[in-house]
Amino acid sequence: MSLKSDRLLALKAFGIHQCQRKSSRISARLPESGQAQLLSQTKFQPLLCVESVYSDADSQIIEYGITHFTGDAVQIYLEAETF
Repeated sequence: MSLKSDRLLALKAFGIHQCQRKSSRISARLPESGQAQLLSQTKFQPLLCVESVYSDADSQIIEYGITHFTGDAVQIYLEAETF
C-alpha cells in the first residue's frame, strides 16, 4: 500500500471521505541545533519549512502539520489535491 492509500483508509475509518489541502505555507529559516543534528547538516544551512492545513468536504480542518526539509536537497511541487 502507498502512503496516500494508507492515509485515505485512516480518514475513512473516521468517516472522512473527502480531504483537500486548504493551504500550505513554505518558508526558509536557520535550524535549531537539534534539528541540524537530526538532518546531518550545520546550523548555518537553511531549512525549508512547510506548514499545511487539510480540510474535509465541509471545510472543517482535519489535519495540521509542519514538516522541515534540508534546504539544499528538496524540490517541492504543489498541485490542487482532493482524495
